[in-house]
Amino acid sequence: MAGLRFEHLREPLGIGTDRPRLSWYTETETPDWTQTAYEVEARGERVRVESADSVLVPWPFAPLAS
Repeated sequence: MAGLRFEHLREPLGIGTDRPRLSWYTETETPDWTQTAYEVEARGERVRVESADSVLVPWPFAPLAS
């Protein structure tokens, strides 16, 4: 995975939302590679989602606090 963004921003500091949407792209040399799922880890919690989506995916955790 590369180019992780939070609401189109590289730096999430001061993002202004408690449920930032995530976007990324994948760099690979594997021919015909396709994403079938993704995993997100934050605050010691990990979530796996079966999805090919990688643009503005919903925040999979409890809302963030200030």
